Amino acid sequence: MIHQQSSWKAAPEIRLIRNETNLGFAGGCNVGMRDALRRGTEYVLLLNNDTIVAPDFLSQLVRVAESDAKIARRKSQDIVLRPS
Repeated sequence: MIHQQSSWKAAPEIRLIRNETNLGFAGGCNVGMRDALRRGTEYVLLLNNDTIVAPDFLSQLVRVAESDAKIARRKSQDIVLRPS
């Protein structure tokens, strides 16, 4: 079940998905990724809540992913990093 919270006026881009049962971390991620891809999201990135990243990490990740077809598979809309 997907809820668009009207009380979240400060962040309307946030979507809250409430599952009927606890699917665990991986199951919850799968539900969120499927929803994002159905809505036409170009990329999906999963981070744990304790991950610390550089301020420009996302723009750098996209720049590198789009710079070489060997790095990213964009047709299926996922990023696959391959060893050189």
